[in-house]
Amino acid sequence: MIPMEMVIEGALGLQILNSVLLGILIFIYARNLTKIRSNFTLGLLIFAGFLLIQNLIGAYLGIGYMSSMTEPFENYAFAINITETIALLALFWISWK
Repeated sequence: MIPMEMVIEGALGLQILNSVLLGILIFIYARNLTKIRSNFTLGLLIFAGFLLIQNLIGAYLGIGYMSSMTEPFENYAFAINITETIALLALFWISWK
C-alpha cells in the first residue's frame, strides 16, 4: 500500500502540473484569440482560466490542510487530478499542433 503522504504529495504535484499546463493553454488560446477572434476560442480561454483558478485554490488548500486529509479524500483527490492531467495533456497536444 502506498503511504498517505506520497498520495497527498502526488495529488498536489499533479495540481501544480495541471496549473502549468493550463497556463500554457491560456497563452495559446489568448494568442489564437488575437488572430482568429472566434467565440469558440474565447470559450476555451474562459474555460482554461476558471480551471486554472480551481487548480490554484486546490493546491493552496492542499498545502494548507495536508495534515488533516483523510484516506478516502486523498485517494479521491489523486484520482481526480490524474484524470484531469490526462485530459489536459490531450487538450495540450491538440492545441499545440
